[in-house]
Amino acid sequence: MQKGCITVYGPLSDRLKSEKEGSKMRMRKTRMNHKTAVPSVNPEESPAKAFKSPQTFGKAISKVNAALPNSPRRKVAVVKKLAVKFGFMTKAQRRHLCTDEDLQKSMSVRVT
Repeated sequence: MQKGCITVYGPLSDRLKSEKEGSKMRMRKTRMNHKTAVPSVNPEESPAKAFKSPQTFGKAISKVNAALPNSPRRKVAVVKKLAVKFGFMTKAQRRHLCTDEDLQKSMSVRVT
């Protein structure tokens, strides 16, 4: 006989079996309801609606800013890569996106 095991015979075991089956069915139903109730993520939705309060949104933004590199050039590179990864910008858009320096150079050439 194994240590710590309880063996139950008779009407009590039938009761335990029925409770166990009922528990299984309730849990299965709960899991199915949970799967159907999970909303799909919509990237076009306002980012502020993803948080319950503006304070938590601000806290998340400050954590991201703290985690970004100190170099402005590297910050831009990381943010562009994340925008492509999450579908806010395509790779083609990223290639054609010009920086402020390129814009200033092109404007100075046009003026002179």
